[in-house]
Amino acid sequence: MKQKRTAVDKQTAFLEFKDSSGKPIESAILQFKKDIKDRRNLTKTLTEKINHSKKLIDKLQGQLDKKEEERKQEKRK
Repeated sequence: MKQKRTAVDKQTAFLEFKDSSGKPIESAILQFKKDIKDRRNLTKTLTEKINHSKKLIDKLQGQLDKKEEERKQEKRK
């Protein structure tokens, strides 16, 4: 009959797991977290660029509309 191991608290058991078979899992989790953070940063940067471009487009569209209205006014005279 095998002798049972004495009970250990959860934290100790977790640390033992991380030191043995859990190392690859922990490494994968840390890499995924880093990838997510990097993608969030990229998303934020791209969103800022898109918003800036949209504001520029809206500004230019306003200028075009103004010019078109001025031309219509000139034709009426």
